[in-house]
Amino acid sequence: MSARSSRAAIMALLIALAAISVPAAAQAPFEPPPQSPGAVNPEVTQENIGETICVRGWTKGIRPPASYTSRVKRRQLAILGYADQNTTHYEEDHRVPLEVGGHPRDPRNLFPEPRSLDGHCDGVHMTAECKDR
Repeated sequence: MSARSSRAAIMALLIALAAISVPAAAQAPFEPPPQSPGAVNPEVTQENIGETICVRGWTKGIRPPASYTSRVKRRQLAILGYADQNTTHYEEDHRVPLEVGGHPRDPRNLFPEPRSLDGHCDGVHMTAECKDR
């Protein structure tokens, strides 16, 4: 093997190692599957936004419990055929955010989003705890 082909092989190996060592969440933004078109909350109207989405902490009161979203998540992972079926690797997220009037429980508005590997509120992968602050 020539020195040139050795350098090329080493470079290819380094690129491959770098690609697998970067967390998936950092490689590209996650896009919800097309099967989750979103749904709006019919209880939020232009007339009542002052008592609903514009009230600090309002989403905390309507966010579905984990017992509900876990059932939905298991069903969706199976339907979507994700290779990784481990439910702890995903968080059910709302396609239309609750903060702008998304439906809290409609399965069309929920999808399994891969969890952020570092678990912080980064503006891209917002956990329910981050959103309710």
